[in-house]
Amino acid sequence: MNGYKFHTHAWSEGKKTINSRVHAKGLTGGGEDDFYGVIQHMYEVKYKSSTSDKKVVLFYYNWFDPSTRGTRVDSKCGIVDIRMDRR
Repeated sequence: MNGYKFHTHAWSEGKKTINSRVHAKGLTGGGEDDFYGVIQHMYEVKYKSSTSDKKVVLFYYNWFDPSTRGTRVDSKCGIVDIRMDRR
C-alpha cells in the first residue's frame, strides 16, 4: 500500500524480520501520547463509484497500554520497552 509492505502478526511469527508492529501519535486527556500496537487483520474493501473503482485498506490492531505501567522509554538511548501483556 503506497509503497509500504505490511504483514499480520500471525504471518510474521518465526520470521527474521517483523513488519506487523505500528506506532501512532494520538491525543489523550493529558495531551499528545504515543501508541504502539500489532496488526492482527487486514481487510481490503473494494467499491464502485460513479467515476472509477475504489479500494480502502482497513487494519485491525491490538493496542498496548500507553501509560507508564505499560510503556517505558529509555532516556539515554530512546529505546521503547513495551509490556506485551498490558493491552
